[in-house]
Amino acid sequence: MMTEEIFLASLLQIGVPHRALKYLYQIFHSYEGVWTSPIHEFPPLQLPNEDAVLTRECLYRRDDEVLVQVRQRLQDHGIQVLLRSSNSYPLLLQEISAAPQYLFVKGGVAALSARTPLAVVGTRRMSEYGDRVLHELIPPLVQAGVTIVSGLAYGIDALAHEITLDCGGVCVAVFGCGVDRVYPSQNRRLAERILQHGGALVSERPLGTEPRPEFFPARNRIISGLSKATLVVEAQEKSGSLITAQFALEQNRDVYAVPGDIFGSHQAGTNRLVAEGAIPVLNAEQLLESLQLSEQISTPALLQFGTEQEKSLYLALQQGRSLDELAKICQLGSAQLNRMVMSMQLKGLVRELGLGRYIRV
Repeated sequence: MMTEEIFLASLLQIGVPHRALKYLYQIFHSYEGVWTSPIHEFPPLQLPNEDAVLTRECLYRRDDEVLVQVRQRLQDHGIQVLLRSSNSYPLLLQEISAAPQYLFVKGGVAALSARTPLAVVGTRRMSEYGDRVLHELIPPLVQAGVTIVSGLAYGIDALAHEITLDCGGVCVAVFGCGVDRVYPSQNRRLAERILQHGGALVSERPLGTEPRPEFFPARNRIISGLSKATLVVEAQEKSGSLITAQFALEQNRDVYAVPGDIFGSHQAGTNRLVAEGAIPVLNAEQLLESLQLSEQISTPALLQFGTEQEKSLYLALQQGRSLDELAKICQLGSAQLNRMVMSMQLKGLVRELGLGRYIRV
């Protein structure tokens, strides 16, 4: 059975431009109608001449074999297509004026509608200061149930994802290419970890789309649109992170910025954000309080951790996990893991969900 989502993905696959697709949908009221209607039933296309010519050329490429291939490709890669009219489409993104008409999602669709998603962005040329800031801020955010949204880029983005996963948290990575591509390719293993931990890879670009510079500013509006607020950790004076922050402001979302060295180029952008009214972040406690999450941190429980391994295990149990999953995440042997889980159950930190799965209290 062919669905609206498959007809949409197929129209994109044969090259129908996004603007033309939106126009044609208004005429035929479904992507299936656009795909199945004979070419002679199409009215004159009220589009720029170049788009109109290209669209007609593309429509001659419609073939049922394309539908079959696209459906198989989506299945093989575990990719879902979310239409804006879908119940699974994230509500926060639905609110913005330039919300994508569709999303390609690989992984956990539920991660797009997390209770507290926070965009964390910054420079690709991260300094030691940025590294220290992320290691200070991310673990308490994860413990409080925050889902980290970023772009998988080098530097701040990638490290924010890494620390979140190390703490047992969930990430969403938004691409400036197709979700069946990973850019940069060196972060392919990181993308796999995001999926293994229940996160998602997201893009509005059709399958197979290679990254292009002009795609990334548009990608940034999705990062901020999926999030309740945006945190900029390090940014230069001219930075894609500042574009994300500007989108967040236009979307009526809070912007947080970590102040830095007034002589350092890596912090020039974040310092300017603070000067222009962004909320300065001085420590984890202040950020949690500003996000109204301070009550989510269980201080008495934290004081009962006997070791750093026990703390890491507790953070990994933010969601229900099996012992096999915990062994991989925390890199613990089965005997040691069993002893730690039993000890934490006795302390009242962990409870069993049944079927061999555990979750923190």
